[in-house]
Amino acid sequence: MSKADSMPDISESASSSRRNWSFIKDRLGGSGADDLYESGLKKSFSTSSMNTLASSGLHTVRISTARHKNFLVGQQNSTTSMLGAAELDRTFPGRHVSIFVGTWNMADRKELPKKIEDFLLPRSLEFVPDVLVISSQENSLDRKEWEILLQETIGPNHVIYHSAQHGTLHITVCMKRELIWFCSMAEDDTATVRAFKQFKTKGAVAISFMMFGTSFLFLCSHLTANEGSSAVRVKDYYTINHSIKLPRAVVENSLQQVDSEASKRFDFVFWAGDLNFRITKEKDQVLEMVKLERKAENPNYGQLLESDELTQAMLSQEVFKEFHEGDIRFPPTYKFDIDTDNYDELRTPSYTDRILYMSRKRHTVVCEKYSSVPEITHSDHKPVYGLYQVNLKPGRDTIPLSGGQFRRDIYVEAAKRRALRRVAAEIKPANRSPNLASSSICTIS
Repeated sequence: MSKADSMPDISESASSSRRNWSFIKDRLGGSGADDLYESGLKKSFSTSSMNTLASSGLHTVRISTARHKNFLVGQQNSTTSMLGAAELDRTFPGRHVSIFVGTWNMADRKELPKKIEDFLLPRSLEFVPDVLVISSQENSLDRKEWEILLQETIGPNHVIYHSAQHGTLHITVCMKRELIWFCSMAEDDTATVRAFKQFKTKGAVAISFMMFGTSFLFLCSHLTANEGSSAVRVKDYYTINHSIKLPRAVVENSLQQVDSEASKRFDFVFWAGDLNFRITKEKDQVLEMVKLERKAENPNYGQLLESDELTQAMLSQEVFKEFHEGDIRFPPTYKFDIDTDNYDELRTPSYTDRILYMSRKRHTVVCEKYSSVPEITHSDHKPVYGLYQVNLKPGRDTIPLSGGQFRRDIYVEAAKRRALRRVAAEIKPANRSPNLASSSICTIS
């Protein structure tokens, strides 16, 4: 059946309606029938319009409310405040937001990865989270191309709210389109732990902002490498935490900037990256333990974590005090032979790629998922991601708002490439033209 055959014949339907009305008019007689028809039409239209407004998913505002000059201006508990309790409850009835945080060391590969859906849209999650924060290290790709790939993969319901780069470190914050109106302007800062500041491969890049009345800090970091350098990595952590000068303009109160450690100036902090902490067991012993646990129905890598430098340093309060980490139920994420699932023969497998989090108040963040992505073999590291539920609080309208700003150029280009990918998928291989362009995800040859 052709597309035209499947469509209703509007002209025929209209002719039928006119014939039916002529018959009714003859039976009722005269102009009274016309009056009845017009009255019924108006009533039907009016009822239909009101029902449409009532059932619409869009938030409706009464004219009388909009005419008030203080509409969407006010304090935390005001019903007229844009960031206040009423708007928060309308947007998030449970007052919590879902946040995806991912980290990936990309091994300085110069070509875009072919497919990253397993990383950003893992099948283990049922819904796309409200906010996605993607941090990458040793990312030598063109920044715009990388961000287009992220936007293209996540889809048009989300936008890139802000991104920042520091050498080969990159961090991107994406969120649902409607949420950018409830955020402050974003701020970013960088820190380096290299002796020579021009080498921007080790250190951190950070983004901070407020959503309603809740302040967030997201850090992407790459700490000193090599086995036996745990003490240097601990020093890197403190250097970064004291070097990040956020927030600057988006300040809840003057006391927020007093603390010397950036991690203590925000309601929530997520610290992700290649932290480079190692497992101190012998390589062959680690490989044997990993082999056994991979076969187990419920893998338990607790024995490996007993020799994990970061786990032990956190237990002794040596580093990342007040931070938490989800349960590790996946094998070490480093080091693999590129384009394979085989561990490097010369390195001890380790949990170098981590996501840590902390909150100013207890019991306000829950880690619902913490896992790696073994399907991706583009790098010598496996990506790691976590899903978190975070409590939000109402805010004041006195903070500098983002005003709905996002990376429109990235959004438009990604939409074009998604459309091209769909067209390419519908073209049979025999009919594909060699002149067709390719998207960053799907290549047409």
